[in-house]
Amino acid sequence: MEIKFLSLCILAGVLFVSQVNASANNGKDDVKYAALTQKDLDALPVEKRASFLDELGFIHEYGLNVPMNREQALQYYKQACELGGNYGCYNVKYAYQYGDGVAKDSAQANKYAKKMNLDNLLIEQEYIDKFSQEIFTAKVLADTDKSQRPEFINALFNFLNNRPESDALFFSRIGFNQEKTFRLATLWVQDGDPQMDYQLGLLTLNDFSGHYVDEPYKARPASLKWFRAAAEKGVVEAQSLLG
Repeated sequence: MEIKFLSLCILAGVLFVSQVNASANNGKDDVKYAALTQKDLDALPVEKRASFLDELGFIHEYGLNVPMNREQALQYYKQACELGGNYGCYNVKYAYQYGDGVAKDSAQANKYAKKMNLDNLLIEQEYIDKFSQEIFTAKVLADTDKSQRPEFINALFNFLNNRPESDALFFSRIGFNQEKTFRLATLWVQDGDPQMDYQLGLLTLNDFSGHYVDEPYKARPASLKWFRAAAEKGVVEAQSLLG
């Protein structure tokens, strides 16, 4: 029992550092997250447990190194939301609003939206509704049409790039941050859409991955791989950027 708990603590530490530094081993970490049992999660402090549940929701929602399962993702997001409202609540709102993994239910959507923790958010409800709906509109299009995925990533890029900490906190509360955006683009670029190559170049250049926090000068060379790929496939913006 002590060995298992120690292993869980070590895993928690490793995964937490991975989230902060956005290491290149996200695939391995996704598998580790998916292997956690409810008993393992219950042993964690509340805030860490909520964060882990949110991550489990994310990897199951999009099929990141685990089978995609929107119904399971919803259950994880619900659990996360109930642990203080810092994670998952607007993910649940989205699911009920658009019938993603569950029947549409506006009452349930509003119920979970109201559970989101508003502490330290320097934004009025009017703008919470406005910005979340803009993102949701782009997201539902990306969910139903792969050709819309670059537009969704671009919308997230515009919302999340060079934002003050208070804005980043708000977008995190409604389910989006730079690192998640980068991971989605890395997954979706495998579909071969040249516009996604371009978007991934932008995300890499602006270090949405967090890989280059200590060595920012490496972000530009790393981004060239994606800009060149996009340019070779005819993306005018990438061609102009490369000269």
